[in-house]
Amino acid sequence: MRGLRVKLAVLRSLRAKPDFSELAVFHKLAPRARRDLLAWLDQSGLSLYLLDQIERHGQSTRVPEDLRSALGERAASNLRRSQDMWSEFVKVTEAFAAHGVRAATMKGFSLGPDYCRSSALRHQTDFDFLVDPGSVLAAAAALRACGYVARTLSTTGESYFTTPSDHTPRARDDIFGLQRHRQVDLHVGIWDPVPYFDLATPSDCLARAVERPVSDRKLLCLAGEDLFLLEVCHLFKHMLRSWIRASWLFEVARFLSSRQDPQFWHRVIERAGDSAAWRRASALVLLTVEEVFQAEVPGSLRCWFAPAVTDRLCAWVRQCGTEWVAADRPGSLANLLVAGEFARDRSSYRGYLLSRLRPARAQLSIGELRKPGLEARLAGAGYLAHRARKHLVELARLPVTWARWKRALRASSPAEFIEVRGADIHAKQL
Repeated sequence: MRGLRVKLAVLRSLRAKPDFSELAVFHKLAPRARRDLLAWLDQSGLSLYLLDQIERHGQSTRVPEDLRSALGERAASNLRRSQDMWSEFVKVTEAFAAHGVRAATMKGFSLGPDYCRSSALRHQTDFDFLVDPGSVLAAAAALRACGYVARTLSTTGESYFTTPSDHTPRARDDIFGLQRHRQVDLHVGIWDPVPYFDLATPSDCLARAVERPVSDRKLLCLAGEDLFLLEVCHLFKHMLRSWIRASWLFEVARFLSSRQDPQFWHRVIERAGDSAAWRRASALVLLTVEEVFQAEVPGSLRCWFAPAVTDRLCAWVRQCGTEWVAADRPGSLANLLVAGEFARDRSSYRGYLLSRLRPARAQLSIGELRKPGLEARLAGAGYLAHRARKHLVELARLPVTWARWKRALRASSPAEFIEVRGADIHAKQL
């Protein structure tokens, strides 16, 4: 994988116990490699987290001055962006209240300070709200009053609302700049139904939502246990797709490291229930977080999901997990090797494989344009060509990844993986 060494240096510096020893590699990067690194940091959502980490730990001199300057400019831009998004967020929540809609904030601004030290460090693109299925029409009316439109509405899954834009998105766009268009996603549960995979989640999360102070307001937010389950759901869904933002895993790692209350984790387990699907999904997410960022999974959680952990899952986390997380967008096909552990049945897995090996054009989008024209069509064609080229590279690489995974599979077992990690935790506690 291109630039893997420098990406691993970034990930190690963001561990629960940071390792900055490899940051010297930044000084050896050629100009093009530095541009590639910045592009990956932006895509992965780690740009500002890295800057914050090296500044708070007095490690700024380990990063070249031009790279620090570029990250500093992103931090200043994202602060303005975050403030602008907060104003829009307040407008939307007030519209919901005016239309009698009970809407709980999901992720986003509700992640601070447990998952994210400051919202200014987090690159956010949209707003997510949990509403009752019977309130979808009223919520849609509230969003239309704010200038949002939706092609379809759903009372069983996710509904997407956007503000029309005249700008055709380009790869060179500044993702930290003020938004040219907005997006709001309405959900009726913390898990939106997807093809091929099932996950039974609590249905009373909205009823259990609580008001919490955020900035200068009180927001209706998910209860702490439900927010954690939502994060697991969100990461699990993306871990079965082609790409994931590494910052999402970093935020969960931060939460794991900061939440030391055993009773909280027992409540999480009670909310999740005892289904094998939940245990295995949680194992994939949390063991990957642990592998990449060395954040310790609480012992009660480990004991809960351990019976559902398989040798195939463990081998994938050990051999492929970090590289898969470090992949450039649009991602890697390496997760095909472990997805079979979660499919409903063989037929579902075959359907999933086909959808990943031959992705449909419907999966690709450049946003909702007010007046789509030639420029938009050319941009769409360019993106399709770029993604097709990356996809062919991944297909060519897959047999090598499969062979490495098979070797790891023969050399490991789930019991060993869980016990070794558990022994490490026990030793540190002593």
